[in-house]
Amino acid sequence: MGLVVSPSFGNTKKLNMGYGVSMGYALSDKISLNSGVSYSEMAASRSLPPPVSTAISGESKNLESIEAKVTGIDIPLELKYRLSKNLYANVGVSAFAVINQKQSNSYIQEKLVERDVSSSNGLAELKTFAVNERVVEPAQDSEIKDGKYIGFYNFSFGYKQKISKNKAVSIEPFMKVPMKEVSKENLRLIGTGVRLKLDF
Repeated sequence: MGLVVSPSFGNTKKLNMGYGVSMGYALSDKISLNSGVSYSEMAASRSLPPPVSTAISGESKNLESIEAKVTGIDIPLELKYRLSKNLYANVGVSAFAVINQKQSNSYIQEKLVERDVSSSNGLAELKTFAVNERVVEPAQDSEIKDGKYIGFYNFSFGYKQKISKNKAVSIEPFMKVPMKEVSKENLRLIGTGVRLKLDF
């Protein structure tokens, strides 16, 4: 048994956190079967080539990027192979039960605004300018895939060090690769990070 904390990054440059418990069963001196359960966050984003525009009464609205975030319960099933006394490697799959899923769309919106400017004769006059501003809006439900479960392939290497007779700590760089996309825009929730474990 063990306790796990797993900070990770996707392609959004935002820190995602995971917390949970782990369980292991030794099949031989070299190979063991690992599982557990954890609460995890994952995020993904994608920039789109311009323009995808919608004309609105002389103005334009171009979709620039999409970002999605999911939180849920992750249950892995992995095989662990001991490379040496302290080093090991894991490979396996996990089922991610989605608790909450959000998606936001970023637009570059061109608006026409009127401003007072001084003319050459010193008088104020109104002129119309085109101004670009970034607008972030929540995605419509129809744009989000209604997936309650996401599958992942898991890969990791680790270093384990005993700190007492019955306790050990592990540092485990890992990667999670999704089996499918999580939105109609083909966002992929790839996660890389370091899993910190306390075994007892």
